[in-house]
Amino acid sequence: MRPLVDMDTIQIEITNACINSCSNCTRFCGHQTPFFMPLEEAMQAIDSMVGFAQMTGIMGGEPLLHPQFEEICKYAASKIPPKQLGLWSCFPEKYEEYGPLICDTFGHVFLNDHTRGDIFHAPILVASEEIFPNKRDLFIMTEHCWIQEYWSASINPKGAYFCEIAASLSILLKGSRGWNVEPGWWKRVTKDYREQREEF
Repeated sequence: MRPLVDMDTIQIEITNACINSCSNCTRFCGHQTPFFMPLEEAMQAIDSMVGFAQMTGIMGGEPLLHPQFEEICKYAASKIPPKQLGLWSCFPEKYEEYGPLICDTFGHVFLNDHTRGDIFHAPILVASEEIFPNKRDLFIMTEHCWIQEYWSASINPKGAYFCEIAASLSILLKGSRGWNVEPGWWKRVTKDYREQREEF
């Protein structure tokens, strides 16, 4: 597993509301009551990422649906340089007015409009014990989890998590709170993941 400082992005998930409800969405959008991170919590999350050398992402769900998206963008831009800010969106219709704001705020914009046939959702809720009944194999596969190795750590309204899937499962399954969202939380190393890893 990777230390958080080695990740190229850490996500701030400001909502899990979305215009889609894909059956295997990694955020379970459309399959539970959506949250909208309060502005104060979003600001605290942004503050906590100051000093992180890589990219801080604003993600959902669909972040443009957040009723305070504009305020979140302006605050993010006041704290983190555009070259270190990324936006993940499917750019829903009727939100064109955010175009200039997005260009001013984010140095990186990632479009997933769900029209490409080579992008797939993953069945996150398949129980790992069913695929790897041998505990040794399960440990090895967990230690080299493709999601943790290639995706991101994440902040949501329940706190900070070593893995964005652990974060989304904490919401869906009413799991434990994450780490406190405070400056430098992302300096944790793999030994610090044990409780979250065992739970999720």
